Amino acid sequence: MSTPSPSCARLLLTIITFRHYHVPIGLVFSIHDSTEVSIKKMIETSQRMLRINSQGDFGVMNPVMKRHLELEIKTLENAPRDADKWEHLLQVKQNKRKKQCT
Repeated sequence: MSTPSPSCARLLLTIITFRHYHVPIGLVFSIHDSTEVSIKKMIETSQRMLRINSQGDFGVMNPVMKRHLELEIKTLENAPRDADKWEHLLQVKQNKRKKQCT
């Protein structure tokens, strides 16, 4: 069994976060969805949560959570879609952290 990709972990955290607000968000993924479709759904869901927050129907969202959603949208919009680029970026980050720790 392979290790889960970073996007899978992000999806799980996003679903858990949205469940906390008890708002039906319509975030349903199919195993047949392409990466691009899945990313688009995550962006739309984050935008929907921000829109719901701005309407004030479910109370006020924590400013930290609001900032998290804004950064998540920005990250997903600008993220490379190629798996090799992801691997390269991950390796660069890991090497950078190792250098900082030593």
